[in-house]
Amino acid sequence: MGAEHRLRAKRRLAAGRPSAAAHGGEPLGAPVRRRGSGQGYRGRVGEHRAQAIDDFGVGYSSLTHLKRFPIDTLKVDRSFIRDLPQDLEDKAITEAIIAMGKSLNLTVVAEGVETLEQQTFLHDHACDEMQGFYFSKPIPGGEFAELLRKRIKG
Repeated sequence: MGAEHRLRAKRRLAAGRPSAAAHGGEPLGAPVRRRGSGQGYRGRVGEHRAQAIDDFGVGYSSLTHLKRFPIDTLKVDRSFIRDLPQDLEDKAITEAIIAMGKSLNLTVVAEGVETLEQQTFLHDHACDEMQGFYFSKPIPGGEFAELLRKRIKG
């Protein structure tokens, strides 16, 4: 784990925000995934703690994290979403990440969705969740709670 990543993880822990996304090294206090042992996931005291690989496909994210950590979610980096559906390479990479996530029974989340075309492409390729400006600009927590109440009521 690099010094910069360790420092960020320590700051998150000091602020009461444990590192939940695995990108760049094992988060401090991370549970261990035991494959083939019949034990399933086992944390420090036997609990399962869900984790996501953020910005999958760029930076420090690695396929080995899929084996090494108790990953439940892959978040496809916005750099692959930005030029969908026009860019053939981005289409191929995004389709491959979604297919890999599905075959590993992971939730696949696309980051940075900004257009109807991107949303349609991702929906048509069975992406589980999407986030981005297409759905909403960032809003304060109180506004979000009110929006959610309105949506729930109908």
